Amino acid sequence: MAVYHMFKLIEASDSKKQTFFLIYFKNRLLAAIKPLRFNDHSQLYKAFQNGIVFQAPHPFIDTLIHQNRPSAIQSFQHLLKQWQHQYSSLEIAHILPLFDSILEKETIIKLVRDIFYEYRRNGKYFLAYRVIRLLKQYAPENPWVEQIANDLDFRKYDDIYQNDDALWEKDKLMAEQLFFERTAYDEKAYAKLQSELLEQNRLIDAAALSIHRLLHSRTPEQDYESLRTTLSTFLSDQDTALVLLQLHQQGAAFPALEYDLFDLLLKLHWYERAVNFLFDQHSPITEYQSQQFASILADPAIQMDEIQLEKINTLPVNKQNAGTIEKTIRLIIPLLLKKHDLNYVKKWLQPFEEQHIPLPSAAKINRMLAIQDDPDQQFLLGELYYEFQQLKKAIDCFSWEMELHPNDPKPVQWLAKIYSHLGMTEEAKAYQYMYSTMKK
Repeated sequence: MAVYHMFKLIEASDSKKQTFFLIYFKNRLLAAIKPLRFNDHSQLYKAFQNGIVFQAPHPFIDTLIHQNRPSAIQSFQHLLKQWQHQYSSLEIAHILPLFDSILEKETIIKLVRDIFYEYRRNGKYFLAYRVIRLLKQYAPENPWVEQIANDLDFRKYDDIYQNDDALWEKDKLMAEQLFFERTAYDEKAYAKLQSELLEQNRLIDAAALSIHRLLHSRTPEQDYESLRTTLSTFLSDQDTALVLLQLHQQGAAFPALEYDLFDLLLKLHWYERAVNFLFDQHSPITEYQSQQFASILADPAIQMDEIQLEKINTLPVNKQNAGTIEKTIRLIIPLLLKKHDLNYVKKWLQPFEEQHIPLPSAAKINRMLAIQDDPDQQFLLGELYYEFQQLKKAIDCFSWEMELHPNDPKPVQWLAKIYSHLGMTEEAKAYQYMYSTMKK
């Protein structure tokens, strides 16, 4: 979807993979069209090149579609008759150029020229001049446009277009178009246009403008408050979170957005997303976020396979929180060992060791690496594997220990316990019987 001047355009495809566009003027659906051409000479193409573009899926697209009834593709003549009942002639003059992907440019110039003559015949010279200003933008090379624009009867209006305040007062349609193109760097133009959009209840346009401004601003925090307020007026918390996540992916990274978004993800119970979001957060991790992070990982209902566990060691840590860190590490190591070996886990723990954070779990991994090939240490290795919930590897260790020391009941007792945990009842009973016999 592209937001461009007073228009919103949605590119879509049907079941036959044919491309068509839904075109909206302000908040109303103008038409559904199947373009005959879509190149750098068409206004449709320019809208997606120079407008504010959002990739599907996006809440703005869903909202816009649901606000208007679907429309079948209709003939242009039928559309034009509809517009004449819905819009002023001047608004139609602004609308027409956007349809040069289905009409020849000369046809559009003729239609707009007819509007010019209509105004001039009725003595509405300034309205006629506004049409000429529009044509000068669309077809500056056209001889007729150039000739009329230089007519002395119209030159007296030129000064209006050199002053923003006068332009806004006298030709708001043109002012909106020009201000739209300056919002990224012109604070006054942005504020004036944003106020107008909110007054007209064009909330998607207002939110899009805030996002565009925010992504190009050196002080995005100021624009974020405006965006957040606008989003809350027409989107659910869920859709707001999706908009903010996409905004963050586009490069908006500052404390107000990141802390707000993390809280919103928690509110929605999107815990896995909240954890993964912390890995991409640029702002410092707060104590509150650290506590929430540990609580989420300790929750047995969390879908751990949806969390990027390998990235957890990239989070900034504080030595003063060593207890919380150790608790978190103990939860993560068993999950890492399901996919990786001991060497990987040791390397994964290095960022914590380099900060001299005392972690008993890290010491145990180092111990396991040191004894993994020592036949005399398999009992201890089995206990450590069991502690980290690697039951099958623990079985291998205790089985080896049982072969080395066939008269020792301890590895047999461990095997009975582990098989019971695995739900392997027959094996557990067999080892329990063996253990009972050895104890007699």
